[in-house]
Amino acid sequence: MTRTVKMLGLTLIVLLSACEPKEPAGQVIATVAGREITASELQQEMASSAAGGLSRDQALDALISRKILTGAATEAKIDKLPSTLLMQARARDLVLISELNRRIHDSAPQPDDAEVKDFVANHPASYAQRRVFILDQFVVTDPTRTQQLIRQLLPLKTLDEVRVLLDNLAISYAQTVGTVDALTIDPDQAEKIAALPPGEVIVSPSSQGLRISRIRETVTLPLPERDALRIARQTIWEKRAGTITNAKINQLIAAGKKEVRYNPAYQPKRQ
Repeated sequence: MTRTVKMLGLTLIVLLSACEPKEPAGQVIATVAGREITASELQQEMASSAAGGLSRDQALDALISRKILTGAATEAKIDKLPSTLLMQARARDLVLISELNRRIHDSAPQPDDAEVKDFVANHPASYAQRRVFILDQFVVTDPTRTQQLIRQLLPLKTLDEVRVLLDNLAISYAQTVGTVDALTIDPDQAEKIAALPPGEVIVSPSSQGLRISRIRETVTLPLPERDALRIARQTIWEKRAGTITNAKINQLIAAGKKEVRYNPAYQPKRQ
């Protein structure tokens, strides 16, 4: 009888120790209500928030907070709601598409040395004779009138003519001075701007409206050859990767659409 009691006591000790939560170790850096946070998750969190400049501790705290809140949502069975399931499916689709884009983009071939040197030689405004343009600008912040205004601006040659037009149309605008470094814009566009005659009007549309500019002054800040070649190589590759990615994505979509079958009530109208 005594031996049986001792054995039961030993079994109880083993069972109780098995229920004790394990200390995080190895690749597991923390646990939240039994849910593990791994070093890989932390690295991903820091990479995703690089623009925000989160430290390791801040990224880990963000992960922990997210695990706590998702645990609360799961306990409330929010993850089982039809609307939540739809959003989860959409989020999964977007993650997969983003990764597909990244892989296609990153597979683009790098330019060779000769191509890079030719590119630098053909774009002096961005490299060997890098230009910084100082601009007088009118800023129009009414996007609803952008297209109409662009057509009316096309024949104008000076900023004074632009001012008269805007005043006659009762369009409000702000007058300012801006700078554009050729290194921050498309090299082909930089060459076109550098070749403009003095005082020529430059119209730059955006989602917020228009910037109407003229070059007040041009400053030349040549890049060292090593820097020029490095930046040009990246510029060529990024443009090539973007072109390849767009072409491949469009190809996949076009091929996939051939297999689509529609419910007649949702058949798209022919364009």
